[in-house]
Amino acid sequence: SLALFYENKLIEAVFHSSSGGRTENSGQVWKYQLPYLRSVVDYDQNSTKYRWSKEIRSSELDQIFSDLGGLNSIQIIKKSNSDRVLKVRLYGPKGTKIISGQTLRKNLNLLSNKFNLDLKFDQINLDYKYKSNNKIVEHFVPQTLPTIPAGYFLLVKGSGAGHGVGMSQWGAKSLAERGASFRQILKHYYTGVQIRTY
Repeated sequence: SLALFYENKLIEAVFHSSSGGRTENSGQVWKYQLPYLRSVVDYDQNSTKYRWSKEIRSSELDQIFSDLGGLNSIQIIKKSNSDRVLKVRLYGPKGTKIISGQTLRKNLNLLSNKFNLDLKFDQINLDYKYKSNNKIVEHFVPQTLPTIPAGYFLLVKGSGAGHGVGMSQWGAKSLAERGASFRQILKHYYTGVQIRTY
């Protein structure tokens, strides 16, 4: 049978569903950067999860971030070269904290940590506020860190599914459909590897 080697050692052939256009360096997701797990172009545009979005209501955010007393605002402070969120700063009534993109992914149950965040509000509430009190308009001047009043929601727009390291299943499928051999596909996703009998 055949196996994948890097410098005469068997590789850890990790894979994921789809990367959203570019796979990730292992060192951005896990502790070690392995020489064969480097960021490469992905061909996963046909993935059902290539682009996705999710709305999270302020009431849900209050429960998820109860230690902060809810969420007033949220800011992405560090991204990887392949646009994955590495660090996020959370602001709540009870304080602020910095968490990893992976932790936020878990907390919000997201498909990947390749996403952007947007604060939105319900148009109906907003119209009502404009009519009932004209002074409120001042509060909607965009600031660097807008707060989320009740009835707001967090819109998460993301791409890909999984950690994004190694071989992309949707990308491999697409390359195979274009006529690439299994050797070409494996060598594309695992940089500098040899395929030989084991």
